[in-house]
Amino acid sequence: MDAPQASQAPEARNESEVRAIFTKVLGGDRGCFIDPTGEPIWIDQTIVDHILEKEKRLDGREKVFPFIPEVIQDPFEVWVSSARNEETDEIGVRRRYVKYLAIDKPKYVALVVQKVGDLWIGFTVFRGTKASTLNNLRKGTLIWGRELVPKDTPSPLFPDSSVLVEP
Repeated sequence: MDAPQASQAPEARNESEVRAIFTKVLGGDRGCFIDPTGEPIWIDQTIVDHILEKEKRLDGREKVFPFIPEVIQDPFEVWVSSARNEETDEIGVRRRYVKYLAIDKPKYVALVVQKVGDLWIGFTVFRGTKASTLNNLRKGTLIWGRELVPKDTPSPLFPDSSVLVEP
């Protein structure tokens, strides 16, 4: 588990506050970060738009916006899989970046990016403490990971589960 390089953002009360937090993190409306595989990952207002589409997504995710750069640049795992767009029914390729951070209580932060043409574009972020939710994000093919121990080794974050973990 890593100590975070940034601090959590305050919880937003409305759309303008969500957008302001995001813009402050990036220093503008968009940014690009290189992941450990050498791929540029573009982050823009797409993430905010996705969160604001449904009221249930206004669940405090903006508090982890400051961690987006380190989740991309120094993740614990990067997973790739196909995913169906619920609105268009199209199949696309997505990557999920997962990082464990020592914030509040042990917590993971995950960033989902999708392939749009030749670019990887940020889609949404997740954070949580439940092993079951984390395992739902860890689907597809593991394309990058820190030195991992066997899958049947209990996680220090979730001792009752069997997940890939940092040694």
